[in-house]
Amino acid sequence: MPIRMTVRIENKELDGYRLLVGNANRMIAEVVGATVKKHQPRYLEPVRTADPGPSQHSGRWSTIPADNARARRGYWARVRSGQINADPVTGAYIRSGDIARQWQMNAKRNRVALFNDSPAIKYVSTLGAILARGGQPNPGHILTGWPQKNTALAIVAVNTMVNDVQSGIAATTKASIKAGSLKVVIHG
Repeated sequence: MPIRMTVRIENKELDGYRLLVGNANRMIAEVVGATVKKHQPRYLEPVRTADPGPSQHSGRWSTIPADNARARRGYWARVRSGQINADPVTGAYIRSGDIARQWQMNAKRNRVALFNDSPAIKYVSTLGAILARGGQPNPGHILTGWPQKNTALAIVAVNTMVNDVQSGIAATTKASIKAGSLKVVIHG
């Protein structure tokens, strides 16, 4: 007579993990959204208040002498007409801080965006400045180090946010398990 064996593996211990994995995307999206909403001012404060250094208008708008002379004339014409806020004697641009204050961060699902919609950002960000000038960066902007400093501060803001989100996900998972909404049983 043949012998037939049936083995049933009890996997109730995995139910909590299945629930956790099934809800992971929703939980991550909630934590990311809540973290960014709560801490956005703290993340962006260093970027929004950074000192960009000295004015870039040291007489260098272009490495091409004719273009530099034309840019200088245009700059001074805008200073005299009041379109550009600058020291009338030295021509040093008086920074308003408007560009830096326009940095924003938002979260949608599990994605976070750090952006600046200021029309003038293209003149001070490295890539934007190069594209706006047909492939030639403004030598005055590069000399100040402002684009690199701004980029470094933005990276710090994002890294801080990522660390906070990771801590939030760990805390949310731990609280869910403790509250019994997830039943995680580990046999070892």
